[in-house]
Amino acid sequence: MAAECARTDVRDERRVWHTHRQPRMREQPHRLVFLDETYVNTKMTRLRGRSRRGQRLRMRAPFGHWKTHTFLAGLRCNELCAPWIIDGPITRLAFEAYIETQLAPTLRKGDVVILDNLAVHKSEKAAQCLRERGAWFLFLPAYSPDLIEPVLIVLKGSWLAPASSA
Repeated sequence: MAAECARTDVRDERRVWHTHRQPRMREQPHRLVFLDETYVNTKMTRLRGRSRRGQRLRMRAPFGHWKTHTFLAGLRCNELCAPWIIDGPITRLAFEAYIETQLAPTLRKGDVVILDNLAVHKSEKAAQCLRERGAWFLFLPAYSPDLIEPVLIVLKGSWLAPASSA
């Protein structure tokens, strides 16, 4: 856990989240959309593997021109919604495009989009797009565990797995 979690202001913010926000969320979980992103990079190619004893392992791996792909998705209580992959890292413009073209069309009036405090998430244009749909952003307290991260870790693991085992 991050050392910052011990700060008084962070503890107080997390306490408010647990005592006031979470009980209300439990009343209508179908209205919650947890939004997060992850990335894969061609530099993440596994450098080691297993082969039969006495045989050299031979696999293809990219060399040189490294690329990053960012995966964004919302997680509802019953589904992964609005999945989107972009070439390159997440930027404010890419985030706004994602909200406008992918996530907002899936939202209903009263939905709450819960996300972390990444700087690109704090976009007034994206917030306005949600308000037009009757939805709104709710930011997690600082240094909170990511709620969608376990889903994205499973996806990321399958992307990085060798082709023969996928």
